[in-house]
Amino acid sequence: MALEFNEKIEIVNRERKFHQQNAAVDLNGLTTQWGLLCHKNIEIEMACANIQHFIELIKLEGKEIGLNIDSETTENLSVMQIDG
Repeated sequence: MALEFNEKIEIVNRERKFHQQNAAVDLNGLTTQWGLLCHKNIEIEMACANIQHFIELIKLEGKEIGLNIDSETTENLSVMQIDG
C-alpha cells in the first residue's frame, strides 16, 4: 500500500515539475517581451518630448518674426499633416 502511494506521489511530482518547467519558459518569454515593450514606450515618450520641444521652438521663432501662432492653429496644422 505504501508503495502505491509513493508511485502516485512520484507521478504527481513529475507532472508538477513538467508543468513548472513549461511555465518557466513561458514566463521568461513574457518577461523579455515586457522589457522590450517598456523600452519601446520610453523611446516613444522621448520622441514625443522632442517633438513637443521642436513645436515650442517653432512657436518662438514664429513670434520673433511676427507670426501669430496659437494652439488652435498648431492643432489644425498637426491634423492636416497627419491626414495629408
